[in-house]
Amino acid sequence: VADSNKVFKGKLSILFVDMRKSTDLTDELKAKKMVKVYRAFIRMIIQGIRYAGGFARQFAGDGIMGVFQDSSDEDSVTRSSQKAVNAARYILTLIDYCLNPSLKKYIPDVAIGCGIGICTGDIMITKVGMRGKEADESSENETGIVWVGSTTNYASRFCGLAAPREIFI
Repeated sequence: VADSNKVFKGKLSILFVDMRKSTDLTDELKAKKMVKVYRAFIRMIIQGIRYAGGFARQFAGDGIMGVFQDSSDEDSVTRSSQKAVNAARYILTLIDYCLNPSLKKYIPDVAIGCGIGICTGDIMITKVGMRGKEADESSENETGIVWVGSTTNYASRFCGLAAPREIFI
């Protein structure tokens, strides 16, 4: 996406994943342990999104947004919504069968749960922010991509409404 007023429009599926009770967990665990838990959790989410054919696009604390697009080959079309649902199922499986058993060995009283929200619809994408100061070559660009539309908002809300281990579509 170019840094201009141009907008990409398209039908996409958006998936949000958010760890449940992470604030309580952060208060209970030492910083070094919590960093390891966060890193493992985020890696598993990204792996589930990638495996289903999507892209992890935004990170906010322990929350991640995945984006999915329809794709086709010679014989069939795979809908973005099916990819998002597959990703959600992969994510829950990875947490239940990989992350939590591993955590149980090292931090016995800790089990991670997450809620997942999915919505499919039209989205506008544009680049926002500012480039670094022209006179200062070492200044950082502060730009990002904005995913505009009710589809993104609903997916985020659905994630917030989902109970641990629940996929809200």
